[in-house]
Amino acid sequence: MVYDRYETLRIELDARGVATVILNRPDKHNALNAALISELADAAAALAEDGAVRIVVLTGEGRSFCAGATSTGSPRTCKRAARNGWNRAPRSLGSCAGSTHCQSR
Repeated sequence: MVYDRYETLRIELDARGVATVILNRPDKHNALNAALISELADAAAALAEDGAVRIVVLTGEGRSFCAGATSTGSPRTCKRAARNGWNRAPRSLGSCAGSTHCQSR
């Protein structure tokens, strides 16, 4: 499976089945915004469905893993992103065949 459709994430899958999900907003210290939350949820679901994935490593590009969340956009947009995306991501990552590991800096 190819994981190159994301703007705020990079995903690398090696031959051993190690999927590395990289939050890719280093200029914002990888702070979560609506786009990143949505892409993370989508990627988590795709990784959970990919039989080649044995473990998922979650990390961040640059000096920070994740600085929290940004509140750009309307409150409605942020609430919708949280409800539709963020709530799905942990469940999807948790249903991967192997395990999930977060790597902070």
